[in-house]
Amino acid sequence: MILDTLTNRGRYGRMSPGIDRALDYLSSTDFTVLEDGKQLIDGEGIYALIMTYSTEPESERSFEAHRKYLDIQFILQGREIIFWAPASELSPMGDYSQEKDIVFFSGDARARLQLTSGSFAVFYPEDAHKPNCAWNGPQRVRKVVVKVRIG
Repeated sequence: MILDTLTNRGRYGRMSPGIDRALDYLSSTDFTVLEDGKQLIDGEGIYALIMTYSTEPESERSFEAHRKYLDIQFILQGREIIFWAPASELSPMGDYSQEKDIVFFSGDARARLQLTSGSFAVFYPEDAHKPNCAWNGPQRVRKVVVKVRIG
């Protein structure tokens, strides 16, 4: 798991060409002209999901993890909390969906990440994360989740 801002994106490009390409996309795209939805960056290998929603209480959200893609969650507007825990320490709430590349978990968080406009978090398959959680009450958030294929 990584938490940082785009001003430091140069530190992470060497980790993977996919991460480098995703961070370049986030730093060079004018999201004010794009509607919510899916944007292909490199076919299905790297794509972005642009979304607008209201954050919810932590109790209404579940941990999730992915196997085929890592997530780069970038806040455009607003702020939210994303809780984190190693997936190996949580209890699955059902089977992994290969079609949707997701499995949900229950359990206790190990970290509370506070994301504001301009910050991003990278979650690998071992990183269970509980996104879209309210920070001092519900708030409207606009976010981009870039999916980078790793498996």
